[in-house]
Amino acid sequence: MNSVLRRAIQAIVRKMIPITYVTKSGWSGYDSIQAAVNMVGARGGGVVHIGPGTFYERIRVDEDNVNIRGSGRMVTYIDAEEAGEAISFQGDWCSMSDLTVNTTPGGGTSGQALMVEGSYFSAIRIANER
Repeated sequence: MNSVLRRAIQAIVRKMIPITYVTKSGWSGYDSIQAAVNMVGARGGGVVHIGPGTFYERIRVDEDNVNIRGSGRMVTYIDAEEAGEAISFQGDWCSMSDLTVNTTPGGGTSGQALMVEGSYFSAIRIANER
């Protein structure tokens, strides 16, 4: 596919798929990733774009077609603070990209970074920075 056609398709898709923004200050309407994920899932899918910063929360994605995007692996961090899976994907056709998931080493399901069923990931960094 040539670059002109690819850009045209991306522009059309961007208009069709709503993007919900999450920021540390909450200026976007959301300061919680989970609240944004819940809203996007309830409307049938879309993109949750996370701004720079460290977000201390656990995220559970139960709905289909929820796409989580960070602002870059070195600026967007999700940290579950040793509380179990940082992110749990149960929905189909979900994706996650451009962020770091910080977790602690452990066995079983406690303290693991991700639990995934039927989703796609790219440009993800899983770190143990404690």
